[in-house]
Amino acid sequence: MAIWYASIFITLLFVAVETVPILVKLISPRSPYDYVLHQQEHVFEMANLEQTSLLGNAVRNKVKVDTEVGAHRANAAIEQEKAVIDQKLKEALGRMGAYPRSSPT
Repeated sequence: MAIWYASIFITLLFVAVETVPILVKLISPRSPYDYVLHQQEHVFEMANLEQTSLLGNAVRNKVKVDTEVGAHRANAAIEQEKAVIDQKLKEALGRMGAYPRSSPT
């Protein structure tokens, strides 16, 4: 039974040794180090946010430009196809006008 008490005591001693620094940090007031650390973390967070925003804007601008270029190319291709179709239609109508009309008799 004494060995069991010794084992429990040593286990609790290790638990206490491991948790005391955390408890002391939670209980103690903020030190100058905490203020400096908070300031450095804030600076890092703001720089990271700015960089993320800049990259996001760059991506949105590139997508917008690529979309507009694609739309312009598609419209140009459509206009070119329309011109070809109109030209072929005029040629076909010209050939049809060259034939005399036959009247039903």
